[in-house]
Amino acid sequence: MSITSRPMLSKRLATIAGTAAIAAGALLTGGAGPAQAASEDLQVTLVLCTQFKNTFSCAQDFVLAKDPIPASSPFRRNYSLIHRPNSVIQSNFNVQVFRNVADGPVIAQTKSVLLVDRQTGKTLSKAVGPLVTLTANKLSVNNLSVSEPTNPSQANSGFQITWHK
Repeated sequence: MSITSRPMLSKRLATIAGTAAIAAGALLTGGAGPAQAASEDLQVTLVLCTQFKNTFSCAQDFVLAKDPIPASSPFRRNYSLIHRPNSVIQSNFNVQVFRNVADGPVIAQTKSVLLVDRQTGKTLSKAVGPLVTLTANKLSVNNLSVSEPTNPSQANSGFQITWHK
């Protein structure tokens, strides 16, 4: 299309600008465009405390405010925290959060809590936690402890997870 006069050019630009504004408004309000995927996320807090003899200390909380996950789709996330309160002992904490099938439940599990002798690298004590089915938009809490009485040492782990749907 050839535009030969200023009034025609102004009219054409106004039409293009109006169409662009309508399209932008539709995108901003979520209508008249491609379907937008619903978003989900996890809010994760991990705490790991270690006791060795008479000394008790905790690792800094690991807080992830928003970890986006695919809406209504399978996914798998791993979170971990290591605490080294001294040169003798170390505790490790690993949590896995997953959904195996589309629109299925979101599940969290402590995959391991370990007490490790830092000098030998030997695992002194180990535990695996139960599967915990998370409820949407509700805080789920789980704690697990392991101990080694001959040292004496103990690791206390805990997670707090909220699945925002």
